[in-house]
Amino acid sequence: MDQLMFGIWNSQQVIQAQVTNLTNSFLQNGLDQFNAAHMIPLVINKQCIKKDLYTTGNPIDLNLKQIPLLEIDETIAMKNWSIPAAGSKHCTHALKAWHEKKKK
Repeated sequence: MDQLMFGIWNSQQVIQAQVTNLTNSFLQNGLDQFNAAHMIPLVINKQCIKKDLYTTGNPIDLNLKQIPLLEIDETIAMKNWSIPAAGSKHCTHALKAWHEKKKK
């Protein structure tokens, strides 16, 4: 999460009540991390992604097996860089809170 950068396209502040609701949902219902409807939209230069590890178009229209895992080409990406996220700020904060609670 530390490499995701929010606020470029959506400057909405994090509303703690929404984060808490999402965290509680994750704790009660589990995670559905491979559901295409729950993907975080990212804005990344294609040159920074390992060859053939990205897809174009709407992920909702793709079969889950068609969606590759994102891998950054560290030989091209700069050190201390970040990935602009175009949404999912509350979900990302809730996942971090969920992870902390699961560690306890």
